[in-house]
Amino acid sequence: MDSKNVDAFHNRAIRVQPDFIGGYGNLAFRYIKLGDFEKALSLNNKVNSMDPESALAFNNKGFVFYKMGDYKKALIDINKSLKMYPSNS
Repeated sequence: MDSKNVDAFHNRAIRVQPDFIGGYGNLAFRYIKLGDFEKALSLNNKVNSMDPESALAFNNKGFVFYKMGDYKKALIDINKSLKMYPSNS
């Protein structure tokens, strides 16, 4: 599946089932890979609003903040992720 179809698939999944947290998370990861950090951050925030205990979303947000040069916020979110899953350190 090419990248355009991947994006369309995840967007359609979200439209069809708005509570499908995996669709938001997968799309966020896709935007991280594309370097669109604002969209990735927005989608990871959506994941955290749906699941405040999503360590993966906090980890991804930490990475995004790091790439954006906001190291303080990066540490905050990565530490949240590590508190939830210390074995990921």
